[in-house]
Amino acid sequence: REYTFAERFEWAVRCAETVHAAVLTCGAAWWLLVGRRHALLLGASSALAHTTWLPFFAEIAPLAEDASAASPIPRGLRALVDMELGYLVFDTAYELVLPAVKRSAHSAAFLSHHAVGVLGHVIARRHGVVSAYGPYIYLAEASTPFLHASWMCKLTGTTGSRFFVVNGALGAAAYIAFRLCVPPLMLAHLVSSEQLFRAAPYHPWAFRFFVAAQTFFVGINLVWFRELVRLVRKQLRSS
Repeated sequence: REYTFAERFEWAVRCAETVHAAVLTCGAAWWLLVGRRHALLLGASSALAHTTWLPFFAEIAPLAEDASAASPIPRGLRALVDMELGYLVFDTAYELVLPAVKRSAHSAAFLSHHAVGVLGHVIARRHGVVSAYGPYIYLAEASTPFLHASWMCKLTGTTGSRFFVVNGALGAAAYIAFRLCVPPLMLAHLVSSEQLFRAAPYHPWAFRFFVAAQTFFVGINLVWFRELVRLVRKQLRSS
């Protein structure tokens, strides 16, 4: 069938966002596995936060030497923060324009999510501690390509294919791992690590905002997961 302008428009944006998600996820994984240690060896930071009860967050690093703008955030980490900030600004504009194209209502949940995210990233660009948590957050984008692929299967009428089933299973696994499991662990680590913020700019309100923002993200990921489960059940009944 011939696709409408709204469908072609949304398809193009979803393709771009899939590329962004793949690059950001790989960048975050690289930073957590290799990049931050390389930055430390180069002397970009000497401040490390250690914990014994959450091994996944054994190092929240790198932090600026005195957690101030005078000690720049390492370039690799700064690039990830800027990439996500640019995406959030772009996607906010898209979420404002799309309803006019599709003649549908705006999504208050998406707009709220992006508004909180933009403000958080503006802070992160000057705040070594906040930026250090970023790559853990960006792992959530691992589920995004699968979500977009499912939407494309639905649009093209291929929801009965094996690809759709496998893609859905992988997407669900990524969503559960990086949007439902990792964020609460990171929030728990954050709540217990206020001392990291004490020497940094904007303390204490930066710490309070970051805790509130992460709590919001944990909650909205649960809401969206519930909606995804509902849509899957509906699809299974119809097929």
